[in-house]
Amino acid sequence: MPTSAEIELQNYTLESEIGRGDLTVVYRGTRKSDGEPVAIKLVPPQFTFDEIFVRRFLEMGKQAARLEHPNIVRAFEAQKEGEHLFLVREWVDARSLAQVLADESPLGPQRTINIARQIASALDYAHQKSIMHGDLSARRVYVAKNDRVIVADFGQMQAIAGTSLVRQGFAIGAPEVLAPERVRGQGPSRQSDLYSLGILCYQMLHGEPPFTGDAAAVLHAQAYEQPKPLYLLNPEVSVQLSETVARMLSKGLELRYATGAEFTRALTVAAEGTAPVRVSSTATGPLDAEPGRPAPVWQKPWFLGLGAALLVIVLLLAGFLGVSAWLALAPPTPQIAADANATP
Repeated sequence: MPTSAEIELQNYTLESEIGRGDLTVVYRGTRKSDGEPVAIKLVPPQFTFDEIFVRRFLEMGKQAARLEHPNIVRAFEAQKEGEHLFLVREWVDARSLAQVLADESPLGPQRTINIARQIASALDYAHQKSIMHGDLSARRVYVAKNDRVIVADFGQMQAIAGTSLVRQGFAIGAPEVLAPERVRGQGPSRQSDLYSLGILCYQMLHGEPPFTGDAAAVLHAQAYEQPKPLYLLNPEVSVQLSETVARMLSKGLELRYATGAEFTRALTVAAEGTAPVRVSSTATGPLDAEPGRPAPVWQKPWFLGLGAALLVIVLLLAGFLGVSAWLALAPPTPQIAADANATP
């Protein structure tokens, strides 16, 4: 990859490299017309052989440029100049959520909910315009002053999905936030983005994502394993809050919350409704409950108590009716025999 000094773009000057991923290198740059600082995501020339990817990259760049939301990093344009394929977005003077977590984790329930609410608002807005994120990791979320949150890189994974780049083994997203259905080969969706938001909440409340290790181990865990309940890891997290996050991490899409707004409302209710509960790390839930998920209503203590009471009533009533029926149907018995067989 050429250095920033060796790359010439018509309207922008590249200054220094600030990050890189599997398919892009990010530079700090300047817009020549007004000197405005920008971030430029450049795709190395060796990855632009796939015409479908190039076409999708440019199209998704145009769509991303139409997103106007206070919690979304503004994209200015996507262009191809000669061998250079790139996206230009606003320069964000903020720390990534990954940096915040490295310095301050865990963040605590209220701060986590505040950050999650802003991410969810950005997701819901983009989803309404049929733009998915596909790689919602802590590196792509920025936290500015007063915890104002800005999400970057909407649409990037939609440009990659289904192209020869994926078939050649290029990553389809950060393993630690990848939803089970994405691991199995499905493209980005509303529900996979919301799963990633659930992972970020888990990470903020615990200090690290639910599954760690090498990429292969993490991907296997995303598809088949249950995360450890948060209330066993952080005494500030109530059982209810833990269960709310666990629902968003369900393997089945239909079991998750339908929107980001619905999820953050549930987080708020869970955090305000019950004080944190300290639970021994050896505590276990009902055997039939899926780990990390709320127990079904028939496993709740109040339901079991009610069921037991109803069972006693039914048995007493059945016994009374049975005896009554037997007495009504039995043939008459001489009184002296009945007296002789009676127990003192």
